[in-house]
Amino acid sequence: MWFLRAALVMLLGAAPAGGVPADLVTAEGTEFVRDGRAYRFIGVNIRGLVHYGGGDGALPYTNVGHIDENLAGASAMGCRVVRVFAANKNITHAHAVNRLGYALDKADEYGLKLIVALTDFYPTPFHPQGDDGYYTMNPWGWTVLNHDWFAGGYQNNYLPYVTLAVTSHKDHPAVFSWQLGNEIADQIDADTFDAFVHTMASTIKSIDAHHMVSIGMLSLAHIPGYTQQRGVALFSDPNLDFLTAHSYNGETRTIDFSVRSTVIKPIIMSEMGCSADVVGDRVAFMDAQLNDFVYGQGARGFMHWGYQAQSYDIGDGDNYYGFDRYAHPDYDAMYAMYQGHAAVLNAYDEPVEPPQSPRGRNVALDAIAWDADTSYSSTYSGDKAYDGLLSTKWTSTDATADHWLALDLGQEHVITGYTLQLAGAGGEWTIFNWKHYLLQTGPSLSGPWATAFTVDNTVQLNSPTSVYDVPVRARYVRTYVDDCGVDDYARLPEFEVIGDPPPRADFDTDGDVDLADFPVMQLCFSGPGVAHPGTVGGTDCSGADLEHGDDDPEDGDVDLLDVAAFVECLVGPNGDVPLECY
Repeated sequence: MWFLRAALVMLLGAAPAGGVPADLVTAEGTEFVRDGRAYRFIGVNIRGLVHYGGGDGALPYTNVGHIDENLAGASAMGCRVVRVFAANKNITHAHAVNRLGYALDKADEYGLKLIVALTDFYPTPFHPQGDDGYYTMNPWGWTVLNHDWFAGGYQNNYLPYVTLAVTSHKDHPAVFSWQLGNEIADQIDADTFDAFVHTMASTIKSIDAHHMVSIGMLSLAHIPGYTQQRGVALFSDPNLDFLTAHSYNGETRTIDFSVRSTVIKPIIMSEMGCSADVVGDRVAFMDAQLNDFVYGQGARGFMHWGYQAQSYDIGDGDNYYGFDRYAHPDYDAMYAMYQGHAAVLNAYDEPVEPPQSPRGRNVALDAIAWDADTSYSSTYSGDKAYDGLLSTKWTSTDATADHWLALDLGQEHVITGYTLQLAGAGGEWTIFNWKHYLLQTGPSLSGPWATAFTVDNTVQLNSPTSVYDVPVRARYVRTYVDDCGVDDYARLPEFEVIGDPPPRADFDTDGDVDLADFPVMQLCFSGPGVAHPGTVGGTDCSGADLEHGDDDPEDGDVDLLDVAAFVECLVGPNGDVPLECY
């Protein structure tokens, strides 16, 4: 059977993709998404699962039945994702890819998805055949993949293996993501590492445009001298879909979460573990870690290291940090703890919409007065939150946990939304970013206040944005923060109030919708189901597609429904355009 599958891989490996894979999980902002809804998860690492029962010497105490036993255990616990190491130095690339296909088929049977790590930073058997010579001792005494591999050696064995693996399984529904490798890092030259990452992520995406790609890093701090700014540049690569971090015995990962909050991509804790010698009650400790990283910091996945379901040691667990029956008497309690969290995370399926931006300019720059519950000093007064500078900020005292800042915008404006530039946008650690706050409007600088938005910024984005479905008219606005982040100081470099856009049908941008705007509707009219003519005589007809109805094709039409929408906004010269038309 192995031979037949390998032969098919060689024959069919170069076939083009057949469309979007079934049951695909993607990334949208800081969430994973399946079928338009949030996808959060508990997962486990079963490192060598792909090669159980292979008989090649990598895992001599395993049999193929252990694949089912471990996947069944993970599935019953409520896990959605399992992380595996796919390569094997003892067999050919085709043979390893064949085994990966079998493991993916089995995962699919149990309703699981696999994070496929394509090599190991450490000299385990789980790297492509031929790469043994690239494992040498680093300056800290660890034997790891060396600089020569990252500088070009990866092209000899790793690249052909990855190309075959991705090409062969790009349409498989059980692929969660491809991962460049386990904890890989060129610890000699960060430039070389970055170049390798960009090249390989682009290569994988050129073969499989749909499944996600991650690096598989322990932490950005794993590379000496690596800064937050450098991490932002690295993960701004559109071919990298999410971040990973590993933590044992309570290690913090501030730099990784700060980068996440800037590039606005998901992060998962893809290896977690602890030792009773260090933490005591392992179940209580891991429960606290999960609450911190997932519910407190917004990680979207949490995966214990070294999971083993069977009652005896098959040589693929971790007797120190792992999660198994034979070396850890807390298995049943740990299992129940994760099962409870899995039920909560699996039930979270809120719709996830692509992020929107409010239309218009920052009218807060016109503010003429402010008020606040407190200010730390005159250097950090409320006017510093609307001076247009990220280098200044309003900062409260820490006398209470809740704080507020109100602005008088000078006159009534049409407001389409808000962007708060928090501490991270000003160059500080994102742990100072607010985690929960309100946005409000009122009739005076002292209120009373009506809440327009209740904002959960658990992921501590640097620049969270809130957009009205229908704009409002307001002069007085307030932000009220009830969770400042790591402490009780409210730090706010800029309170941006976005508004005063031209009405949607105001084609001549004179502030009203009148008959002078109607010629554009005539010029762009195409009829139902017929794409509008694009740009005609310098006029962009996409603006005339006002109705966006179900009858519109993908690139939009301009028909009588759009004309009716224009008429609803028609107020004549200098008229007061309805808010729905902004």
